[in-house]
Amino acid sequence: MILIDLIKDTAIKYYTYIFGSLLMAFLAMFAVMFIRKYGVRNSVRYILAFLKSKKYRSVFIFAVYISLMLSRTILFRPLIENSFAELTIGWDLRSEDGEPYTSGLENVVLFIPYTFLAIRTGRIWKGRTEESFIGILKDSFIMSAVFSVSIEVFQAIFCVGLLQLSDLCFNISGGIAGGVLYRLFYMRRDKS
Repeated sequence: MILIDLIKDTAIKYYTYIFGSLLMAFLAMFAVMFIRKYGVRNSVRYILAFLKSKKYRSVFIFAVYISLMLSRTILFRPLIENSFAELTIGWDLRSEDGEPYTSGLENVVLFIPYTFLAIRTGRIWKGRTEESFIGILKDSFIMSAVFSVSIEVFQAIFCVGLLQLSDLCFNISGGIAGGVLYRLFYMRRDKS
């Protein structure tokens, strides 16, 4: 029994880091293949050109934030037994034992920069300068809903988090707040 428990605990600990490890291995192999194909000198030139480009910098910042979100929500989470155990909880600000329950606030805060950066990156790539407030709200809702549902489904399938309806609502609320903040920031900035 002790040996089986030891093997199970070890497997769970390695499973927690497998997705992050796969992602890092993929990026390392991409870098090796790129350098092998274009050489070190051309690779350095490409990186310098990348740093000068507003388009690529915006995508890079957005990719870093997506990586942060995935690390927080999926990649480095411990394995749980039942992802559907707490489907309808998470709406309160206090847990059953009276401790503060900050998960809802964390979800809102996590999605504010997501939509802000997504809209900003899309605007830079498409060359848009003016967008309607309703259009930004619609885009914010769709982006945050699709990404949030994807995270929750992935957590449920791979048992690395709880599927909670409250998470979906808080994530979408944060996404819409990010869109509103984007519009207010750039509307004021564009007028000045």
